[in-house]
Amino acid sequence: MKLEKIIKLNEKHNLIEENDKIIVGFSGGPDSVFLVEVLKKLRERIKFDIFLVHINHLLRAENSDGDELFKWTLQRPKPVIDPQSAYMLSSILSDAHARRKVFGSMGYSFGFVIPNVWTATKTGTTENGRGSAKDFWMMSYSPVIASGAWVGNHDGKPTRHSGTPIVRRVIHNYMRDVHLNVYAKQGKWKKGDKINQPAGMKVSSFMGRRDIWPSWFDVSNFKKEEIVFDKISKKLATECTPELAKESISVYKMKDPISNKDIFTLPEGYTDKEEDDVHSCSEARPIITNLNSNLISGNLYNIAFSVKKGNSPLKSIELKVNGNTIYSSDNVFNNSVEFSFDQSNADITLSVVDEKYYQSVCLFAKKVCCYSLYL
Repeated sequence: MKLEKIIKLNEKHNLIEENDKIIVGFSGGPDSVFLVEVLKKLRERIKFDIFLVHINHLLRAENSDGDELFKWTLQRPKPVIDPQSAYMLSSILSDAHARRKVFGSMGYSFGFVIPNVWTATKTGTTENGRGSAKDFWMMSYSPVIASGAWVGNHDGKPTRHSGTPIVRRVIHNYMRDVHLNVYAKQGKWKKGDKINQPAGMKVSSFMGRRDIWPSWFDVSNFKKEEIVFDKISKKLATECTPELAKESISVYKMKDPISNKDIFTLPEGYTDKEEDDVHSCSEARPIITNLNSNLISGNLYNIAFSVKKGNSPLKSIELKVNGNTIYSSDNVFNNSVEFSFDQSNADITLSVVDEKYYQSVCLFAKKVCCYSLYL
């Protein structure tokens, strides 16, 4: 390939740009030597840095006489996850019914389900921090092979269209053909082969669901606890979390026999590893700046009030007289209400809540005083 052709190819696709840093895996063979020579020629046109990386795996070391000094041997691998837990994950990833909540009918179609071939499959994407996908990938494995497919732009820019159908089709066709046309003919795989279920696993019912569980799972070991969460962030409530934003959830706690750490059964989306980061103790709350009543005629009074919002928009307002709600709204707020009552023996309460559940309450008791509570 002529150098000019390489230069034009680089300009067309912006493969190497000004001030780039290029790392070359350098073995010392003809291919890597030729690549370095081409890059050096290209560097005469474009300013960029070249770094050569050579890896000595140190599988065997010798002295000048050829005597063996060191030889690396594969050590017995250490388990990173309980085999029974790993099997449960594989069971979930291979279950089209389990993934229908996320993928709908797609979870039953190509890529996810390959006729006559059992596979466990996981998809994913990289988000650019502004809500756009940079790429799409799919990983799939069977008892004999694991494969992955990725699609995205070489420069890391967000994709214009979904790449999900592409990676699904690549995985589907490859996993189908490699099993039926390669491993089946070699006698390494046959239709119906699945990952073997580890000994000791059992079927149990827990929290209304019947499913497979590890041998160490014992409902009697679970202790029921109440944990208070923030209902917006779904994280642990703090002293800065408003009372209305707190929710107490019943969870079960047990000791993980592998890590010896406490584990909790939490609703989807909730975490006990982080604290509420939505609310702040210094955040401005809604304020009721005025609450009074003026006689119109007889026992008919006009109750007037003024509210100043805090950092968040108002969510709801409720006005009570002697414990009875006479006005409430979730969107449109009036500044006054007409109502008949005996003012000499009336308790008027105004409650305002914003979208973060900060609450302000103003009490006007028997025409004596008015004071506010900020909750």
